[in-house]
Amino acid sequence: MEKLIPIVLFISLLLIGNVLMYFIIKAYYRSNNFRFPYEKWYLRYKKDVTLREKLILSALQQAPFVIFYTSYIIYKY
Repeated sequence: MEKLIPIVLFISLLLIGNVLMYFIIKAYYRSNNFRFPYEKWYLRYKKDVTLREKLILSALQQAPFVIFYTSYIIYKY
């Protein structure tokens, strides 16, 4: 039970971080008048998205996980 609480907390923070990252990406594309690269949240890319753009967006989507995981490692040790 003691290990369950940090795991649930980590997963919920990760989910919140991913949703916030989605809205940050959406705000960036709207403010610069670019077309939005996703169809229905993160489910798939539109057909005209280039590989370079997919790689950049994939790296940005991993940012919340990296932040939470490194803070967990630093806190643990």
